[in-house]
Formats: sequence, C-alpha cells, structure tokens
Amino acid sequence: MIDSHAHAMDRLFSNAFVCTASIPSKEEAETLKGYLFHGVGKLPFTENIENLELLEGYLKDGFHLGEVGLDRRYFNVDRQEEILNTLLDIALPLDKCVVFHSVGHTERLLRIIRERKIKRFIIHGYTGSYETAKTILSLGGLISISERLEKAKSFEKIITLPFVTESDKNTRIDAEMSLKRWNSKLSS
Repeated sequence: MIDSHAHAMDRLFSNAFVCTASIPSKEEAETLKGYLFHGVGKLPFTENIENLELLEGYLKDGFHLGEVGLDRRYFNVDRQEEILNTLLDIALPLDKCVVFHSVGHTERLLRIIRERKIKRFIIHGYTGSYETAKTILSLGGLISISERLEKAKSFEKIITLPFVTESDKNTRIDAEMSLKRWNSKLSS
C-alpha cells in the first residue's frame, strides 16, 4: 500500500509520497528523505516567496516539487500564478514530478500544465468532474483521491478511471487507518 500524498508524519511510514506545504528546514528535509518519494513545495498561504535557493538545492538532491498550486481561498490568483511559475521554472529543467494543489482554479491550472508541457504530475485531493479527470489523464497526469471524493457527484464515474489513493494526513496511524478504510471501500 502506497500513500500517494501525505505530509511529514510523526513516525516514518516509508511507503508514502510525502509533500510539504512550505519549504522545509535542512533538518526537516533530512527526515523527508526517509520516505519512498519526497517533495518540497510552497502553497499560496502568503504572497512572499523566499528560500528559492534552498528549494533548488532540495530538487537537485532528489526531491520532487510538491505541493504547489492555486487556491481560491487565498490572495490574488495572478500573484499565485506568478509564484507557481517561479517554482516550475526551477523544477521543470530538473525533470521533476509536480504534485499540484488546486482549489477553485482547475481550468487555470490545466492551462499552465498545457503551456508548460508538464508530463509528470499528480493532482492531489481530486474532487472535480469526470470530464476534467479524463483531461488530466490525457495530459499525462494522475488523479489522487481521498475519502473526500465520496461526496462528489462524479464519484461513481471517477473510480472507473485510473487513480491513486492518498491520505493527506500528518500522522502515521491516521494515514494508515485512513488508507486501509478507503482502499477497502474502493475494493468492494
């Protein structure tokens, strides 16, 4: 069982793609290396963008880019897109997988993916439409789903498509229990 999207956990659960919502300290980054896949990112909590040299060093040291993206709950989306493109400018020449966070700006994010010709990416926490999920897959991406998808109108159709499962949890026990429950439900 692999958790395709989690956050740094209290105890190591190595079968996970662990992402950060902000650029970690060097000590935190060392812990992240213990996971099967590890990403460093910056969510648009603030308009500030610092530590880009540190982020670039992590990417050169085997980290992927994630999680990054656009979120309607935060500041001006044009500024969010500028920040996202700055991060992509660093990651894409290094051929990194990108884990995207998208709340309310899916079409805009898909435009960026097309324009930047991003071929290795995951849209985490996917709860959108069946048609958009098919578009993501056609662009070379994956949708990562958690129990939140069950509330979406498109749930029954989306689970007929290829997907990966995620916990989006911060603790090993919560992540394992969530994944077991979710994977069991999907398997039935």
